[in-house]
Amino acid sequence: MQSGIGFAVVESLAQAGVNCVIADMDVPGGERAEAKFNEAGFSTLFVKTNVSDPGDVRHLVDAAVEKFGRLDIMVNNAGLQYVAPVVDFPEERWNLLIGVMLTGAFLCCKYSLPT
Repeated sequence: MQSGIGFAVVESLAQAGVNCVIADMDVPGGERAEAKFNEAGFSTLFVKTNVSDPGDVRHLVDAAVEKFGRLDIMVNNAGLQYVAPVVDFPEERWNLLIGVMLTGAFLCCKYSLPT
């Protein structure tokens, strides 16, 4: 995570004084983003997260609360894209897309609301 909408959201929130948790599957990219924001004087934390995995999402929320004391904002920004005609669309890609885009948004809301 070094570019794109997620990076811009963290950058904007951090500049406004919000402590931010960066959740991504890309460990090197997430660690670089965390270091960049922290070196700039912002308070960020990277947590490797597969948003389609309930255990990962619970760990993400727990890590945010442990580091910052509470969770005020959840930005559901995880996404991916795969375009193909239906007859050529691999079922594995479909399941991944549904897992990230739908299940991920559901799990992030589900586990962040009680905090």
